[in-house]
Amino acid sequence: MSGMEELEKLVADLEKKLRNQEKINHALKDRVKRSVRSTGDSYSMFESNILLQDAVHKKTRELEKAIVAATASTRAKSEFLANMSHEIRTPMNAITGMAYLLKQTDPTPRQHDYITKIETSAYALLRIINDILDISKIEAGRLDIEAIDFNLHKVIEDVTMLVEMNAAEKNLDFVVSYENDINMDLYGDPLRLAQILTNLVNNAVKFTAEGEVGVYVRSLAKDRFRFEVRDTGIGLTEEQQKRLFKSFSQADAGTTRKYGGTGLGLSICRHLVELMNGRIWVESEYGKGSSFIFEITLKEHDKPKRETGRFADKRVLIVDDTPSWQKILKNMLKQFSVHADVAGSGEEAVTMAGSREKPYDLILMDWRMPGMDGLRAAELIREHCKSMPPTIIMVSAFHQETLQHAAKKQGIDIYLHKPVNPSTLYDIITDFLGTGIVRDYRHKAESHSLKKKLTTLKGSTLLLAEDNPLNREIICGMLDQSGIIITEARNGKEAVDMYQAAPENYELILMDLQMPVMDGYDAAKEIRRIDPKVPIIAVSANAMTSDIEKTRQYGMNEHLNKPVDVEKFFSVLLAYIPQKCPEAQADGQADNQADAGPAAGNLPGFESVDTIAGLKYMMGDADLYARILGDFSENYDGIAEKLSHCISHDKEEAKRIVHTIKGLSAGIGAKSLHEAAVRFDESLAPDFFDPFIRELERVVDEIKESAIQRNDPPLAVNKKKPMSETRRDALMQKLVLAVKRHRPQLIGPVLEELNACHLKDADIQLLKEIIPLVKQYKFKDALDILAQKLLP
Repeated sequence: MSGMEELEKLVADLEKKLRNQEKINHALKDRVKRSVRSTGDSYSMFESNILLQDAVHKKTRELEKAIVAATASTRAKSEFLANMSHEIRTPMNAITGMAYLLKQTDPTPRQHDYITKIETSAYALLRIINDILDISKIEAGRLDIEAIDFNLHKVIEDVTMLVEMNAAEKNLDFVVSYENDINMDLYGDPLRLAQILTNLVNNAVKFTAEGEVGVYVRSLAKDRFRFEVRDTGIGLTEEQQKRLFKSFSQADAGTTRKYGGTGLGLSICRHLVELMNGRIWVESEYGKGSSFIFEITLKEHDKPKRETGRFADKRVLIVDDTPSWQKILKNMLKQFSVHADVAGSGEEAVTMAGSREKPYDLILMDWRMPGMDGLRAAELIREHCKSMPPTIIMVSAFHQETLQHAAKKQGIDIYLHKPVNPSTLYDIITDFLGTGIVRDYRHKAESHSLKKKLTTLKGSTLLLAEDNPLNREIICGMLDQSGIIITEARNGKEAVDMYQAAPENYELILMDLQMPVMDGYDAAKEIRRIDPKVPIIAVSANAMTSDIEKTRQYGMNEHLNKPVDVEKFFSVLLAYIPQKCPEAQADGQADNQADAGPAAGNLPGFESVDTIAGLKYMMGDADLYARILGDFSENYDGIAEKLSHCISHDKEEAKRIVHTIKGLSAGIGAKSLHEAAVRFDESLAPDFFDPFIRELERVVDEIKESAIQRNDPPLAVNKKKPMSETRRDALMQKLVLAVKRHRPQLIGPVLEELNACHLKDADIQLLKEIIPLVKQYKFKDALDILAQKLLP
């Protein structure tokens, strides 16, 4: 029932009750008239009371109608504004897009300045529109919170990228601090969390003239997190604090004149925090700064903590002029028993490094400091410690390539961006300070253990309701070695008919939600009438909280997001299907492939597909992955014309096609295509069609150009493993460092790993030049070539 229908029903119920009350009053009035006719004074008094009561009822009814009408009017206005999203954004996107294209036409400096001002104004207007649309969606009850897996540090890093330039322009220090051992792998809405943090941090930067702005994150309890955005800005009076978090409200009128803004940001933050089962408040002292604090619920993934190495015999020097960063970095190092000294300037760092008998094992060097900057300090430290130069890592909030280039010229091989990821810092420490540190592979073993446990379900039967053959093949491939018997249904109606004909044949049902003929919701509803107990597991690319809640309302037991997380999938099956045999008696073949590791080396490299991510969803089964890629290419080659026709003549079919591609693209690791599909799937808006088709054709064409096709022998393409850009950069940095230190025992393992991976032609050529020189111990020549080829 819609909101308007509920309001109309409420009005009708109230009117009925008032009519009944009037009948009772009239009957009572007549009875009293007859009984007190002889006493005129008593009757007159009673009649006055009755008249007063009638007037009160009448006014009450008018007031109730007015409230209902006002509520309906407000809701209608909010719904109207919320529905205007596409109509408003389309011309704005055209303005920003055309401004970008104009910039590519080599305009004169004066024209370039005009275009930049157009862009700046357009984006400012777009931010205001976004705020108004968000508050309208909130008031209309149409703003949902998503629930997906995400990495907390990645969210903080994205926020940093958005705000760091504004902070740098005002010469403010921007710091981020995590509580020790905080779980970064969470389940919730990263987009809305980033929106809250970006809004609060931008406000902090806006109202801070000097000093610093910081984000502080800590865990309060299991699945409960506290975020604090702290600044040294103008602060707030108690009266100003009372006006915050209300729509269209700022601290005072002077704030709007001086700093701008719509006054919607904090109200939106409050609503979003409340949707995440949280609360938000401010602590502030006028003239000294403010802390905006919110606590929300984010589900933590249960992961065994990795065992960290201990480096009590190592010494590290932290060089940073910001006390907050000194404290944060020192606290991180303390976790690993690393003793750290602190220098507050470049000059102090040079003095401390030069006066030590035993050089520092590692120096974390900030770049921008008053007086001597980090680059000059690094140069002088290397001059003072020529016999045993320490490893120096540049730690800076600035991302300019020119700075990184200059750092490499000074022999600084690693450039670490602020905010510092504790996990990344630990990896660096183990790489440079540790020898023979054994990494923790318990998580991998646990995944393989789940796969082995799945063989205890051998002989179990399940019904898979899924209209897309690729998705059916993925599920069947995941369970291929388990001994579970799978029966396939191609739509909801087929699933209902099959279960009704033989309910005893199925111990569990995997139910896609968007299918032709009958969708998963109606199919689950029908099956629940037949059997209220059989486990039904929803499998869908929709991960919004409202979608998950809807599956529960229709009687489904669990909700799995596409692409399906292997461990969660196996855990759900083990939880709902009784074991058929002990693990010791299970078919041992299931674990063989896992023990051997992913056969990723036989896959070609792609620009538009992350094969590492794709293989993860296929449990490292490269044969299955290759078949899925080939099928994807065949199924969606030339789909643009069909999809365009469906959008005009069959919206439901168009929605189903896009929704299916949304799930599949994530499953194969086509991240850019997945993002385009998510945007297009929301509304099938015309302005998202072309970007979606471009990304789809890019993926399809690249798969076609590789040797992977449905009819080709699987994996007969390339005998090399895929490698991420991040891993490639890390290995190249290690190679440079090992060559610089003339350490063949360190060079060998790096070259072996690089040789075993699929590399770009330029990297292959680089190794061909480097390897002979290393074998002849011509380290200086090898280093010159590496510097020439790897420097930007």
